[in-house]
Amino acid sequence: MVAPAAGRWLSQTRWTAAREAIEREVRRFAAKHPARYGVMKGDLKSGLKATLDPALFDAAFESLVRDGAIETRGERVRPAGEPWQPPPATIAALERVERELEAAGLSVMEAPAWQSKLGADAAEVAALGTFLGRLVRVSQEFTLHRAPARGFEGASSPRTSRGGRR
Repeated sequence: MVAPAAGRWLSQTRWTAAREAIEREVRRFAAKHPARYGVMKGDLKSGLKATLDPALFDAAFESLVRDGAIETRGERVRPAGEPWQPPPATIAALERVERELEAAGLSVMEAPAWQSKLGADAAEVAALGTFLGRLVRVSQEFTLHRAPARGFEGASSPRTSRGGRR
Protein backbone atom coordinates (compact mmCIF):
# COMPACT_ATOMS: atom_id res chain seq x y z
CA MET A 1 0.00 0.00 0.00
CA VAL A 2 1.06 3.56 -0.75
CA ALA A 3 -0.18 6.78 0.89
CA PRO A 4 0.15 9.50 -1.78
CA ALA A 5 -1.77 11.95 0.42
CA ALA A 6 -2.92 12.08 4.02
CA GLY A 7 -5.75 9.60 4.54
CA ARG A 8 -5.53 8.27 0.98
CA TRP A 9 -4.32 4.72 0.39
CA LEU A 10 -3.64 2.96 -2.92
CA SER A 11 -2.15 -0.30 -3.99
CA GLN A 12 1.44 -0.07 -5.17
CA THR A 13 0.25 -1.32 -8.57
CA ARG A 14 -2.28 1.52 -8.98
CA TRP A 15 0.23 4.14 -7.81
CA THR A 16 2.91 2.89 -10.21
CA ALA A 17 0.39 2.76 -13.08
CA ALA A 18 -0.66 6.38 -12.41
CA ARG A 19 2.93 7.61 -12.41
CA GLU A 20 3.76 5.62 -15.55
CA ALA A 21 0.69 6.97 -17.38
CA ILE A 22 1.70 10.57 -16.68
CA GLU A 23 5.32 10.02 -17.61
CA ARG A 24 4.37 8.13 -20.78
CA GLU A 25 2.09 10.97 -21.94
CA VAL A 26 4.73 13.61 -21.19
CA ARG A 27 7.29 11.66 -23.24
CA ARG A 28 4.81 11.00 -26.05
CA PHE A 29 4.00 14.71 -26.35
CA ALA A 30 7.69 15.70 -26.32
CA ALA A 31 8.44 13.23 -29.11
CA LYS A 32 5.45 14.33 -31.19
CA HIS A 33 6.03 18.09 -30.70
CA PRO A 34 9.79 18.71 -30.46
CA ALA A 35 9.37 22.46 -31.08
CA ARG A 36 7.32 22.84 -27.91
CA TYR A 37 8.96 22.88 -24.51
CA GLY A 38 6.38 20.43 -23.24
CA VAL A 39 2.72 19.68 -22.76
CA MET A 40 0.53 22.07 -20.79
CA LYS A 41 -0.19 20.55 -17.38
CA GLY A 42 -3.92 21.21 -17.75
CA ASP A 43 -4.02 19.45 -21.12
CA LEU A 44 -2.11 16.51 -19.65
CA LYS A 45 -4.51 16.23 -16.72
CA SER A 46 -7.54 16.58 -18.98
CA GLY A 47 -6.22 13.93 -21.36
CA LEU A 48 -5.80 11.43 -18.51
CA LYS A 49 -9.08 12.16 -16.71
CA ALA A 50 -10.68 8.95 -18.00
CA THR A 51 -8.06 6.85 -16.22
CA LEU A 52 -6.85 9.07 -13.35
CA ASP A 53 -9.07 10.99 -10.97
CA PRO A 54 -7.86 14.56 -10.27
CA ALA A 55 -6.54 13.85 -6.76
CA LEU A 56 -4.52 10.86 -7.94
CA PHE A 57 -3.19 12.81 -10.92
CA ASP A 58 -2.08 15.69 -8.67
CA ALA A 59 -0.34 13.41 -6.17
CA ALA A 60 1.39 11.32 -8.86
CA PHE A 61 2.38 14.44 -10.83
CA GLU A 62 3.93 16.09 -7.78
CA SER A 63 5.81 12.91 -6.92
CA LEU A 64 7.25 12.75 -10.45
CA VAL A 65 8.42 16.37 -10.19
CA ARG A 66 9.87 15.74 -6.72
CA ASP A 67 11.66 12.59 -7.94
CA GLY A 68 13.10 14.42 -10.95
CA ALA A 69 11.32 12.30 -13.57
CA ILE A 70 9.56 15.31 -15.14
CA GLU A 71 10.25 19.02 -15.01
CA THR A 72 8.04 22.06 -15.28
CA ARG A 73 8.52 25.52 -16.66
CA GLY A 74 5.51 27.69 -16.10
CA GLU A 75 2.58 25.47 -16.99
CA ARG A 76 4.60 23.31 -19.38
CA VAL A 77 5.82 19.82 -18.47
CA ARG A 78 8.54 17.76 -20.14
CA PRO A 79 10.74 14.76 -19.41
CA ALA A 80 13.52 15.71 -16.99
CA GLY A 81 17.13 15.46 -18.01
CA GLU A 82 16.44 15.79 -21.72
CA PRO A 83 17.83 19.06 -23.06
CA TRP A 84 15.31 20.94 -25.15
CA GLN A 85 16.34 22.41 -28.45
CA PRO A 86 13.71 23.44 -30.99
CA PRO A 87 14.29 21.93 -34.44
CA PRO A 88 16.35 24.23 -36.71
CA ALA A 89 13.65 24.18 -39.39
CA THR A 90 11.07 25.47 -36.90
CA ILE A 91 13.43 28.22 -35.72
CA ALA A 92 14.02 29.23 -39.36
CA ALA A 93 10.27 29.33 -40.00
CA LEU A 94 9.77 31.43 -36.86
CA GLU A 95 12.42 33.87 -38.03
CA ARG A 96 10.65 34.21 -41.41
CA VAL A 97 7.37 34.93 -39.62
CA GLU A 98 9.11 37.48 -37.38
CA ARG A 99 10.51 39.31 -40.41
CA GLU A 100 7.06 39.41 -41.99
CA LEU A 101 5.39 40.62 -38.81
CA GLU A 102 8.16 43.14 -38.18
CA ALA A 103 7.67 44.54 -41.68
CA ALA A 104 4.01 45.07 -40.83
CA GLY A 105 5.11 47.42 -38.04
CA LEU A 106 2.29 48.26 -35.67
CA SER A 107 -0.24 46.53 -37.90
CA VAL A 108 -1.70 43.47 -36.26
CA MET A 109 -1.50 40.67 -38.79
CA GLU A 110 -4.23 38.13 -39.25
CA ALA A 111 -2.91 34.73 -38.18
CA PRO A 112 -4.25 32.87 -41.25
CA ALA A 113 -2.24 35.24 -43.49
CA TRP A 114 1.11 34.01 -42.18
CA GLN A 115 0.04 30.58 -40.99
CA SER A 116 -1.20 29.50 -44.42
CA LYS A 117 2.36 29.91 -45.76
CA LEU A 118 3.66 27.41 -43.19
CA GLY A 119 1.08 24.69 -43.70
CA ALA A 120 1.22 21.90 -41.13
CA ASP A 121 4.08 23.59 -39.24
CA ALA A 122 2.05 26.71 -38.40
CA ALA A 123 0.87 25.48 -34.99
CA GLU A 124 4.41 24.49 -33.96
CA VAL A 125 5.86 27.85 -35.07
CA ALA A 126 3.09 29.77 -33.28
CA ALA A 127 3.56 27.76 -30.09
CA LEU A 128 7.34 28.19 -30.18
CA GLY A 129 7.15 31.93 -30.90
CA THR A 130 4.68 32.49 -28.09
CA PHE A 131 6.64 30.33 -25.63
CA LEU A 132 9.87 32.20 -26.40
CA GLY A 133 8.09 35.55 -26.11
CA ARG A 134 8.88 36.42 -29.71
CA LEU A 135 5.25 36.42 -30.89
CA VAL A 136 2.29 37.95 -29.10
CA ARG A 137 -1.09 36.40 -29.63
CA VAL A 138 -3.55 39.28 -29.61
CA SER A 139 -6.51 36.96 -30.21
CA GLN A 140 -7.15 33.70 -32.01
CA GLU A 141 -7.18 35.61 -35.30
CA PHE A 142 -4.38 38.14 -34.79
CA THR A 143 -0.65 37.98 -34.04
CA LEU A 144 1.86 40.73 -33.36
CA HIS A 145 5.65 40.64 -33.30
CA ARG A 146 7.07 41.25 -29.83
CA ALA A 147 8.89 44.51 -30.65
CA PRO A 148 5.78 46.57 -31.51
CA ALA A 149 3.86 44.84 -28.72
CA ARG A 150 6.29 46.29 -26.18
CA GLY A 151 5.09 49.76 -27.15
CA PHE A 152 1.63 48.86 -25.88
CA GLU A 153 2.74 47.70 -22.42
CA GLY A 154 0.95 49.76 -19.83
CA ALA A 155 -0.88 51.78 -22.49
CA SER A 156 -4.23 51.18 -20.85
CA SER A 157 -2.97 52.08 -17.38
CA PRO A 158 -3.92 55.55 -16.13
CA ARG A 159 -0.97 57.82 -15.37
CA THR A 160 -0.67 61.11 -13.59
CA SER A 161 0.88 64.08 -15.35
CA ARG A 162 3.85 64.55 -12.98
CA GLY A 163 5.45 61.12 -13.03
CA GLY A 164 3.20 59.85 -10.29
CA ARG A 165 2.07 56.34 -9.70
CA ARG A 166 0.00 54.38 -12.15
